[in-house]
Amino acid sequence: MSGGFETLEEEFEQEKTPAGYEDRIGARDYPVWAALVHQMQALSMPDQICTGKPYPIRGMMALGLNHRIFPDSDRFREALGKLDFFVDFDLFLTDTAKMADVVLPACSSFEREEIKTYPGGFTKYYTPVIEPLYDSRNDARILQDLAKRMKFDDELLCGGYRRCIEHIFQHTGYDIGELEASPLPVKAKGLQPYRPLAYLEQGCKTPSGKLELYSEIIAVNGKEKGLEPLPKWYEPFTRPSKEWPFLLLAGVRIPNAIHTQLHKASWPRALRPDAMADISLADAKRMGIVLGDEICLYNQFGSITVKANPTGLVEEGQVYMYHGYAEADVSKLLSLQDTDPYSGFPAYKSASCNIRKVKGNAQ
Repeated sequence: MSGGFETLEEEFEQEKTPAGYEDRIGARDYPVWAALVHQMQALSMPDQICTGKPYPIRGMMALGLNHRIFPDSDRFREALGKLDFFVDFDLFLTDTAKMADVVLPACSSFEREEIKTYPGGFTKYYTPVIEPLYDSRNDARILQDLAKRMKFDDELLCGGYRRCIEHIFQHTGYDIGELEASPLPVKAKGLQPYRPLAYLEQGCKTPSGKLELYSEIIAVNGKEKGLEPLPKWYEPFTRPSKEWPFLLLAGVRIPNAIHTQLHKASWPRALRPDAMADISLADAKRMGIVLGDEICLYNQFGSITVKANPTGLVEEGQVYMYHGYAEADVSKLLSLQDTDPYSGFPAYKSASCNIRKVKGNAQ
């Protein structure tokens, strides 16, 4: 936990894993990921939906899904369209939600309870500021109600969020009622100061119990994929070239937008109302581009037109573009095939493109 103390969170996530279920999505594509992370690898989902291999996926329930964060977002959109049934829970009627057969309202952070841990051993149990508006429900309540309706053999999940938290924190010394009543984060009792390398006394969480340079997990699970157990340098998927001279970074963040949570909310959107690409001052001067000019970002996968934002925060030869704009979806310029073979993580910050000035700023 980020608070510096151990909970039963991992055990809680795994102790009721159903027996005899099919491989998780992406487990065959990314076996090292599957061995270490007890979740599906969503990057494999579009192909599995479209091909039906290794098994068909006909329906999906999503909580806040945003197809525009995935490389080759058109492919992901195509896959969603092939589902027999798709239900989406979200705060807003996003472009992804518009594709769903059923859209149900989710609670905002003001309407739900949540526990948070912070560095230094602090924990806060946040309670709702207001009751859920209209027919909205929080994510935990949704999962609890589904578990009850489907008669899952999971007493904790059916018992609700607080019951689960009490179970997960049972050995920490925290009293959940005390956390709930406190207006400020509460420090864990008996928390020992961190001692450098203390984890070596108990052994690392590796098959050998040692700090491994040669990874036994990769050696076993990555063998069929030809993955190297020793650290190895891999060439980037794409390098800037004469045709595509700019390094495209589509995994950057801007402070006024958090995916679909705030991206279309009027006040934070007013801070940057238009889709903009950040480019270096040197590149802008060389190409005759000024603030607000329309520019086209393009490569072998597609193109988008945005406004230019020359800035000293970007290095020469690079272009930063925030994702999620319906009118300028940078994920269209990324390949779904360019992923880390170990984790399946996409190349958000190692694509390449070119820039063309479209129209000057008339203002």
